[in-house]
Amino acid sequence: IRSLRLLPIEPLAVDRVTIGENGGAVALKQDYRNIKLYGLTKGLKVSDY
Repeated sequence: IRSLRLLPIEPLAVDRVTIGENGGAVALKQDYRNIKLYGLTKGLKVSDY
């Protein structure tokens, strides 16, 4: 957003995300590293700041 002098956040770079196990019958742990997220600002509208 040039008027606010903000750098673009697309793609959003994330170093690491870990989604832990739950206590259910199936235990699953997900570990993601060095990911880029696209489309998070699609349809985003800034109306007041």
